[in-house]
Amino acid sequence: MKRILAMLLAFVLLLGVMPAPQAQAANATATVKGGWLRLRDGASFDAETIASYYTGTRVTVLGTSGAWYHVTAPDGLTGYMYGSYLTVGSSGSSENITAYVTSRNGKGVRLRSGPSTAYGVIGLYSVGTQLTILSSGTYWHYVKIGNQRGYMMAEFVTQKTPGSAADYTAYVTSKNGRGVNLRKGPSTGYSAIGSYAVGTEVTVHSVSGEWSYITVGGQKGYMMSQYLTTAKPPISGGTYTAYVTSQNGKGVYLRAGAGKGYAALGLYSVGTQVTVLEHGKTWDYVLIGSRKGYMMNDFLVTEQPGGKTVTGVTLNTASPVAGDTLWANVTPAGANVTYEWMDDHGLLLSTKSSYTLTDSDVGRKIRVRVTGSNGYTGSAVSSFAKVGAAPVEDKPKTISGTVAIPAAILPGVELQPSVAVNCPSLQYQWCVNGVVVSTAPRLTVTDDMAGKSVVLKVVPESDSGYIGAVESNVCTVVGSPATATDL
Repeated sequence: MKRILAMLLAFVLLLGVMPAPQAQAANATATVKGGWLRLRDGASFDAETIASYYTGTRVTVLGTSGAWYHVTAPDGLTGYMYGSYLTVGSSGSSENITAYVTSRNGKGVRLRSGPSTAYGVIGLYSVGTQLTILSSGTYWHYVKIGNQRGYMMAEFVTQKTPGSAADYTAYVTSKNGRGVNLRKGPSTGYSAIGSYAVGTEVTVHSVSGEWSYITVGGQKGYMMSQYLTTAKPPISGGTYTAYVTSQNGKGVYLRAGAGKGYAALGLYSVGTQVTVLEHGKTWDYVLIGSRKGYMMNDFLVTEQPGGKTVTGVTLNTASPVAGDTLWANVTPAGANVTYEWMDDHGLLLSTKSSYTLTDSDVGRKIRVRVTGSNGYTGSAVSSFAKVGAAPVEDKPKTISGTVAIPAAILPGVELQPSVAVNCPSLQYQWCVNGVVVSTAPRLTVTDDMAGKSVVLKVVPESDSGYIGAVESNVCTVVGSPATATDL
């Protein structure tokens, strides 16, 4: 019995010294920003991804680990998110933008517990219901309706007061010249009411997200906004000009018949001009140069591709060093773009048009993403440039040492200097009364030097890596041997 009591006592003492779990911070929340963000099973970019969440998703902060936050997502999953893509604040922080529920079919819109249709429904709200946007996102907004907080799809939220938008005239347009469907609801999942040719005039009643609610020929319905324009497009009868296009930038085959089983007559690059002789449901009969054949009309557009689309970007150097400035060469040149300078971990470094490297960037891999703006569309990402350390400049050394010659000498004698300097490659300059008379290693004293002063100056060769000069002591030429004998 005593032994059992002793074991129980030891277990209780052990529990007393075990660390308590990390406490959850009361009301501490954070909001995802910058597109979407991974939830990982550890505080590292090498950790496995558990799930991903769009901008606007609110998470509960449990704690921190360096630059990482330990969080719980709205779906109950727990893991780590990188702090640079979270806006941290209390649950009371918000944008507080007044908006309204909207829909094209007049039906109510669901408020959900998380930013996805997979989350539970909190409530169903009718068109015109006022709400407050607490945090806006690309696809979902975090909103408040009355005392309820939750997520609503951004396409069903509008800042315009219901009924305030005035009707206006627009026209059907399409890049491939084909007709555009009018549908019963704002989705391709709704059945088509009819198909309307390019140039058909319509009345637009309201626009929300990708869809417009319109009237055309007495029929009301929904049409994708990208196929409507306020400028009446030109309509050509019979043949018309088109251009080859493709999503992956690869060439497109011209075939001998209207099907992939027919022989390929040629492969044509994006941007190639063609003449459409006969437009079909899937295949167009076209003329390219002097060759006629069939091409899928999914790969033909009436607007020349690339004119207003960002198609590529490169860096000015692939091997920069600290102190260099990186800039982007955008295709097409002169396109209006925004910039995102990032490292290989996805960390945003700058949004300026160029990025000057510092010592802290040494070892990093950096690239830039450009996105079209002000009339330009599309985006492109450059290759990585690895940053190296700036080279250490080779500073020249200063020559030093001693040069000695006799203090006095007679004419006719050869001066032999004693040179002890740190430079291996030297030039000699024998100066008599300050004038250079020889550049030889030795100097023979002549009669006309009698009574004058001699100095030897040694300087480094130009490619030796040394600078400066070393001078000898002064040597006095005291007279000639003949004069001495006469005395």
